[in-house]
Order: sequence, then structure tokens, then C-alpha cells
Amino acid sequence: MSERTFFTEDKLGNVKRNIENFKWAREKSERIISAADNYLSIGTRQLVASITPQEILRSFDVNQEHGCPNCGPETMRHGRWSWIMDYKNAPWKVKCPNCGNIYPSNDFGKFYESGLDEHGLFSYERADRSLLVNELYPEKGEGYAVDDGHGWLADASDPQTFRYTFIPYYVLHCLWPIEKPESSALGTMAIKTLAEAYMITGDKKYGYPAAAMYYRMALIYPTLDARECRWEDGYKLAHGHTKLGRMGGCIWDVELMNEAVEWYDMLKPCLDDDFAAYLREETVRYIGEAPQSGEEICREIEEKMLLQVYPDLRNYTLHCNPGFPHEMLLKTAKVLGRDDLFDEYAEFLFKYIDRVRDHPLHYDLETMMLSEMNRDGFAGEVSPSYNAMWTLGFIQVAEILKGHPKYDLYEHINFRKLGNMVVNYITADNFTLRLADISGCGKPEIRITPDEQVKFFLATRSPRIAELLVKVCGDAPICTDWYLDCGTADALIRKTAKREFRSESRCFPCFGLSMIESHPEGKEAESNGIYFGSNRGHGHRDTMNLYLHGFGIDLMPDLGEPSFKDKNPERYRWSSNALSHNTVTVRQEKPFEKEIDYQDFPDCINAIAGGRANHYYTDGKVSVIEAEAPRLYNRDFRRTVITVDIDGKSRYLVDLFRVGEGERHISYHAIGNEVVAEGARFIPQSGGTYAGEDVPYADAEYTKKWYDGFNYLTDVRRCGKADGFTVDWKCVDNWNVWKNERNVHLKIHMLSEIDGAALCKGVPPQAHAGNPREMTYLVAKKSGVAGDFVSVIEPYEDESFILGCELVRADDIVSALCIKHKNGRCDYVVVNRSEAAFELCGEKLYGFLNVRSFNKNGQQIYSANYGSRTVTGRVCTFTQELGAENYIMAELDEAVDAASLRGRFVDIKTDYEPNAFYEIIDAENCDGKMRLCVGDRTFITGFVDRDNKEKGYTYSVENGASLTITL
Repeated sequence: MSERTFFTEDKLGNVKRNIENFKWAREKSERIISAADNYLSIGTRQLVASITPQEILRSFDVNQEHGCPNCGPETMRHGRWSWIMDYKNAPWKVKCPNCGNIYPSNDFGKFYESGLDEHGLFSYERADRSLLVNELYPEKGEGYAVDDGHGWLADASDPQTFRYTFIPYYVLHCLWPIEKPESSALGTMAIKTLAEAYMITGDKKYGYPAAAMYYRMALIYPTLDARECRWEDGYKLAHGHTKLGRMGGCIWDVELMNEAVEWYDMLKPCLDDDFAAYLREETVRYIGEAPQSGEEICREIEEKMLLQVYPDLRNYTLHCNPGFPHEMLLKTAKVLGRDDLFDEYAEFLFKYIDRVRDHPLHYDLETMMLSEMNRDGFAGEVSPSYNAMWTLGFIQVAEILKGHPKYDLYEHINFRKLGNMVVNYITADNFTLRLADISGCGKPEIRITPDEQVKFFLATRSPRIAELLVKVCGDAPICTDWYLDCGTADALIRKTAKREFRSESRCFPCFGLSMIESHPEGKEAESNGIYFGSNRGHGHRDTMNLYLHGFGIDLMPDLGEPSFKDKNPERYRWSSNALSHNTVTVRQEKPFEKEIDYQDFPDCINAIAGGRANHYYTDGKVSVIEAEAPRLYNRDFRRTVITVDIDGKSRYLVDLFRVGEGERHISYHAIGNEVVAEGARFIPQSGGTYAGEDVPYADAEYTKKWYDGFNYLTDVRRCGKADGFTVDWKCVDNWNVWKNERNVHLKIHMLSEIDGAALCKGVPPQAHAGNPREMTYLVAKKSGVAGDFVSVIEPYEDESFILGCELVRADDIVSALCIKHKNGRCDYVVVNRSEAAFELCGEKLYGFLNVRSFNKNGQQIYSANYGSRTVTGRVCTFTQELGAENYIMAELDEAVDAASLRGRFVDIKTDYEPNAFYEIIDAENCDGKMRLCVGDRTFITGFVDRDNKEKGYTYSVENGASLTITL
């Protein structure tokens, strides 16, 4: 009998104490034992048989393109992978969540049983094909919806027909699931539940059936091959189109093996000689010769499955987003109790360089910690969902390595920042920013896994994490990881959280996100910002996308995760494309180098570079953020957003978007379809799409030629040349935030002259339950010479507060607007890109931004100025080692008060793509030079030579580089 090496006595002691002390832990224990008893009622023989061999193929979807044979794509409204399964009452069946039809129409269970040998292994040669008859829908013919395990071809005589994979879906989601409700999942979920019940109780009535299933799984596992589940034949597995993997594809297999390694540790004490005798005596179908001892069983499990983890990881049979694979490998060594393997695996993860697949996500961990965990505290992707995988996985890695003399992640400043990433994504207090591939269009939620963040807090004592955990959990228990001392953890978190969590204005120039946050008295938190970062890592073509939150909802929501994440036109031409976002599309046949067809998009996505921050300033009443991305279209591509919120009641945005010459289209949308336009007449187009009245929705020929996605906007109403018009959306509460009906609006005042505009309908991805059915888009067009799109964006409730807007001046140098309020107030907003003064109301205004506000009597009641002085200089030295305190020693060209620099940004000229734009946390004069402290944001970006790391680091700045500080 082996002892547990991962679930130590300390951990199990905590489980026992938590069950004794906390209701939630007792209820969790009771749920596990009740579920385990339910599995036992099935019988060990049937439980073991539910671990199916390679012959029965697998797929994560029945048919993602066409949905259900009866109701079609309407089934997608209930969410992806929402088919209903009930292994007890309807084994081998899936039920459409929309129409209720059940598939397959034949009794697959009988067919499967007819093909089993004495070891419980299935063979099509043995199976009785006379059982493959439509029993449920005889009126539709003998072959209708019949599945022999390969799925059902709607028209077997047509080689181009599509396949419904009923049984492969059932196998993957019911028999080999990662995480499913006990009522709908058997197979590996039964192993997990029974193993946990055994660990809690020590009762072998749970341990032996779990171990029998686990033993069979270990014997079958090496024979599984995802390559036989061909995507092009309709079998969808999670392998990122590599075709690699065993059970569910290389990505989902990492999740499975992360769990399976733990199950082995849970079951170790019952893998003894008595268990071997149990297998011989029970009518359990084992594979091969009957095992004679517990030692033999353990050896087979370890050799065939656990020791296979390392080679599978090296050859990418196991591979997914960073974090989880690292956790899986180190955990395997821990469970095996092999210190030699642990050292070997750790060295591999931190040092190994794969020259075949030299991709950022395959870096050695030493490099990844510098190059892919950036100074802003984000991981190497874009989407909060996918970056969260890094955080969750690497927190587990850090726990395993805690105290390691060489590889303690908690000692690395970039990892400590990464653990706070969940905070960085939160906007308007209650939203994880809907950025790139994240499900729930406009959904008001904070995406956090509290138990993992608790571990990070316990190691770092981060006050912001403590505040967030208290906000999310409220009065409920915070720590529910029963392997920890939950009572002590909860008390420490609540003691550390000394204030209520609030989202804060911030600029993350390396990641590419700037946000302005406000908390007006008596109103919900408000925010707006722009994303100008990279498009990789499940990112979208959303450079300069505008975000806006208020009144408790996401007013201009990103569409989020596409319906399907394979190479499909809807993903790359619409939901992940620029047009569906609040940004500008430059129309041309081939806008991005390398791209030939939408199917090639993933291969060139990294060529679509992110932008750089130019300006960031806020005094709480007036704010400005500006970023540019000239490399995106090889021309000017710059957005300037000024937020004016002088009285806390009338927030509006001035939006200036400059794009170089050519045909360019700015798109805005809001959460709602009740739209009123004034100042321009929009006439319905006779059919077609925004691409033209003769171009149908999602037209394939248009998709191949044009990259703009115009053929995805329908119900088009057009106007010709115009300026000075407004479009007003009545916003809806799609996610039921409001307690009562409210009259919330978003109004766009389009001030610049345009060559044409349209109001159209766009459809968010419908494979995510709860997404709005459609939204209305305003698309405005400019052609020819360069010129700004100029607009004012006004969110309001009940009554618009802006009487009118006037564009006083708009050219390459100055953009000046006059915004008149209904209460008589008049605001002037001036952006001046020159050093010359701009005269306004008899006053000479200097600087990048000036805002002047006058009451109805003409008295000035507020003024703001930013950029009236620009300090220049050069870098003398800077912090060149990793640490929590970093500084630049600068030689400035003029004397300046150090205190005036605090909170401003130093912009250092560099060729490094994530621009060297650093907030000055503190400043002090030091012998004629200025020491600029930038806090925990490092200048290190990687290694000069990954093979010879002793050669030192690469940096985002260099000595002698010129710098500017805008005051």
C-alpha cells in the first residue's frame, strides 16, 4: 500500500477540521458521498465499462454549423455544449435543449454491447449492424438519425454532406468529461467522485470501484489518438487545429491529466494486493492478464499513464495555454514521489528551448516570465478568460514550488504582478472587461476563481486581492478550498481589506489598455477607455476599440467570444473583426500582409501589431487618453478620447479618431435596437447588406475578396453626405441588472463631415446563452484625404442634457468643440497639437488639452489644462535588475519641480513595440539629475540570448534615449 504524497496529512487534516467547523464543507462532503453512492448503485462492472476505448470516437459538438436535425441552429441559443444527457434513464442519448428531440434514433447501447469482447473492449467487426435501425422516428425512414458511433450523415450519398456526432458527443461529455454535473456524467466524473469519497471516508467500498475504473483508464489511455477524430469529418476536439492529443485533444487532455494525477494520489492507499484480488473476484472486465498484486497495478498505471505525461508534453500530445501544463508536470512528479523526476521536470520547464516550435507560448519559463508576463501585470494573451488560465495554472505551480531554492515563483516580481491581473481587468466596479474572446456580450460579472486568488493572497498579502475577495464573496465564506485552513484564511483576508473595492483609473501601455473610472455620488460606477494592444492570444481586430459603462450596464458591449473558435468566416469577418467593434475599419481588399483567406488569419495574427500610448491624464473631472497604432494599416491611426464630468451628473466623451487617407468606416453600437436619428434622413436599402444591396448576408464570394465584414450587417438604412446629426439608442438591460425599468440612452453627436452613413443590424454570437439577439450599428464613412472623425458621445437617463454641439475648428493642428447644455452651461474642449496658442473667448490657450466651462451667465466655473509644458531630456541610467523598485536617472533640459512630475508619464523614445511609457510614482532631484521612480514596472523584456542567459537582459529603454514628460 502506497502513501499519498500530494494530498499530505496536513491537507487532509484541514479537510477534516473544515468539515467539523463549516456548514459549506459538511454539505460538500455530503454531496460527494451522496453522488458516490449513486454511482455505486450502477454496479462496478458497468462503471468500468463506461471507460470507452479508441474505437468509439469523440467530438465536443454535435454539429456546430447546423445545430439540431430538427430545429437547426436554434439549439445554439442555449449555449455551446448544452445538449442534455441522462446516463441512468437515457443511456447513449443526447437531447436537444431547444426542441427536446432525442438522438440517435437507434439503440446504440445494444449495438455497443454486441461488439464487446471478454475484456470489455469494443470492435466494429464483432458488433451486430442489424441493430442500427431508427426506432424513435420511424416516419422519417429507417436510417434517419442512426449513429453507429461515427455519427450520422444527413445524406450518405453526398460526399459534401455534414455529420451529426451524437454518440461522439455523448462519449466526450458523458464518459470522458472534465467537469460535468454528476447527474449527466459517468466515466471519469465517477472516478473523481468515488476517489474523493474514498479520501474523505477511507471506505474501500468507494475506493475499489474508483480504482478499477482508474486502472482501466490507465490501460486504455495510451491507445487513444485524437488524430483519428478528424476535424474535417465533423469530429471537433480541443487541440487548436494541431490535431494532436489523446482523449479530447491536446488542450482538454491537459485538464484531464491534471485531475487524473490527483485521483491516483487519492487512491494510492487502496491499490494493494487485496484490490488485485477484488479485480479477480469481481465480474470486472480488465484488459489483458488478471493482475496479481497491488505493486503490479501501480507499476502499470505509472508506466502507461503517469510517466507518459512527460514525453506527451515534450511532443505536444499534451499542450495548452501556459500554466496548466507546468502544473500538471510538476504535480505528476510529486504524486509519483520522485525527487529526481521533480528536479528533472522543473529544469525542463524553466530551461528547455524548443527550436522546432519557437513560439512565445512555448518559451522556457525563465524567458516567459520576462517576455510574456509583462510589466503591467498581464499574461501573454489578450482575453481575460484565456489570461486567467495563466494565473490559475501558475498559482498552482507557485504553490508546488514555494520555497524552492531556484524556482520560487513568488520571488519573481512579474509573477507577483500577474497574480493581480484579475484586478487589472475590472472596470466600473462590477465588470470584468469584455475584451477579445470572453463569453457573455456585455455581461456584468467579475471573473474570478476565489480559491486560487486566496492562495496568491496568503503568499503575497495583496490588499487589492483581499478587497476584491471580500467584494465578490460578501458575507459568505471566502476560502472554500478545504485543503487549506479556511477559517484562518478568511479572517486574514477580511482584516487586510481595509476599504471597499473600487476600480481605479489606469494606463497599461505595455498591455495596451487605458481606462478612466469614476464613482459619482448617488450613481453607479462609470468608466470608459480604449484598447490599443496586441491582437494575439484569442484577440480580436479591435485596435482602438472604445468601451463605455454606466447606469450599471455595459453601454457599448464588445461581442466577445465567437460562436465557434475554429477557422470560420463568421469569426474572422464579423465577431472578431474591427467592424463589430467601436473602432475604424480601413476598407481594402488585402489590408494585412500575409493574409490570403480568412483561414490564414491565425497564422498572421501576430503581424497585426498593437499600438502605443501618447497621452494619459485625469484630474477626476476631465481626462484624456490618446493612443496610436500607425503600423496597423501603415498610416495614421490615432484615437483621442476626452472625458468631461465636471458636475458628476453630465458625463460625456469627445471622440477624435484620425485615420490616414483612404476609405475608412467608423462603427458605433449600443446595447439596444430602438434608435432615433435627427439631422440626417436614413432611407431603407432594398435588401442586401452594408456591402451592397446585391450582396447577401455572409456571402462567401464577398468574404473571399473583401476583409471588412460588411456582408454581416443587415437591415441597412443609409444617408448621404452629412454633418451635425445625432443617433440616439434607447438602451436595454440585457442581463437584468436593474430592479425597475429605466430610461437609459446613448447618444452620438456626429460633428465631422462624412461621405455617408448607415444604420444596420449586427448579430452577436448566438452560441452563448443570454447574448442579445441583435444590436444596431451606426457606420459612418470618409473617403479620400485624411481627416478626423469627430463626435460627442452622451450617455444619459430620462432626458438628454446636451442642447447642441458645434465643431469650432477641425484640422491637423486643432480640434475645438463647443458643447452647449440645456441648463445654459457651455463647455469648450480644445485639443491643440502645436506649441502655438489657440485663442478662445479672448484667452490664449496653450497645451495639448484645454477645457473651459461657463455657466449660463457667462462666468467661468471650471478650467482644465494639460500639456502646457513639455519637459525633455535623456536617460542616464536605469534599474537593470529585477526588483519591486525601479527608477530612471534622467538629465532634463530645464529645471523642474520634482513634485510636479508625480503622477505624470515619462515617454521614452524606443524601437521596442510596447512603448516605454511609464507612470512616475515619485521623483527627486539628485545632484543635478532627476530620479524618476516608476515602482514595480520593470524595464527588462527578456534575455539577450536564451541559450546563454548569462549574457544578460534586453530592456525597453537604453541609456542616452530621449524622453519627454507632458505636464
